Amino acid sequence: MDESPLFFFFCDANSAVYDTHLLVKRGGLQVVRLLRELRGQIALPDVSQTEYLSNYAKGAVKALKDADVALSQLETLSGQRMRHVLPQGKFWESRGPKILEALKDVTFEIVATHALKAAALDRAVEGRKPARSPNQDIKDCLIWECILSVPRGSEIIFASRDQKAFYRDGKFDESLLAEAEARGLRITPVDPTRQDLWAVVELLKSRVADVDSLRLNELRFEDPHLEPEPDVNSGPVVPVILPDEVNPNPVGEIAEVEKRGDGLDAVAPARDFFRSLEEKALGFVSYLGRTGKQAVLTLLVQSGAPADAARNVLERLALAGMIRDTGNNYLRVDGPHAQRAVELVEEEMIKLTGLGG
Repeated sequence: MDESPLFFFFCDANSAVYDTHLLVKRGGLQVVRLLRELRGQIALPDVSQTEYLSNYAKGAVKALKDADVALSQLETLSGQRMRHVLPQGKFWESRGPKILEALKDVTFEIVATHALKAAALDRAVEGRKPARSPNQDIKDCLIWECILSVPRGSEIIFASRDQKAFYRDGKFDESLLAEAEARGLRITPVDPTRQDLWAVVELLKSRVADVDSLRLNELRFEDPHLEPEPDVNSGPVVPVILPDEVNPNPVGEIAEVEKRGDGLDAVAPARDFFRSLEEKALGFVSYLGRTGKQAVLTLLVQSGAPADAARNVLERLALAGMIRDTGNNYLRVDGPHAQRAVELVEEEMIKLTGLGG
């Protein structure tokens, strides 16, 4: 007979969608990896899943419109065509469900039965928390009833930025905590007001350290099949350069051939190559938050970077203080550069790690 998971993780739509784009950034990926290590599960009421996908579509539509406006301005300013890089069609209609499908193995789906809906309606009519007043907030009440339906003896790690529904005076509402305790459940609230899930990551890491069969320093966030040792003796890996990536000119502009030695930067190609690799390496480490040195080197090699160059770039980033070197691991250093680098590599990291790909 299968045992119920020891704990669950619930994440409201604000954190799940707007902050982490369905748990693929700002700590979301790390939360998923740690839940798999600990055999925990995401508690997902069907009403929350519907809200996830609805808000995901709204966010995607807004981002697409904003990007179209920005690229239109860049086209005018630069004389180059750029809007062809935008995703085509209503990508959110397939992308959102695809990400949730990739999380099936770590998801505990909660169907809102007639009994749960009736209990939520009674709660809303009476104005009991999480309702803020009588006949209000039926959705939040239904989410709470679904959470209370998980197996007795479970712990629910609860991440919500809704300070009005589930909180009182900045703290998780005591009456809700008491109600859960009476059902044999333990609610552990975390603070996601920074609009990320790093607090959840740190909490789950502490749980990993408490499991005798696991050692925190050996925890890897990558899938096992992504961990082969790079072959550093097989010669350099030459990055693929497409024809239109070599000194592209603005549309309609006639390229002027410079005379040999007239303003020629002899090392510009090398500098451009290493700048691109530095951005990628910073993005990989910042995306993972904490990663073993060999693990991130493997990912960089799999992305097409020469092993020696990737190792050199990581060491230079550590010396510059862009990432932290703890001896066996590299750690993210928060800041605008790290966030920008994460945005640049996000899609590639999803493909490399297998989540949502």
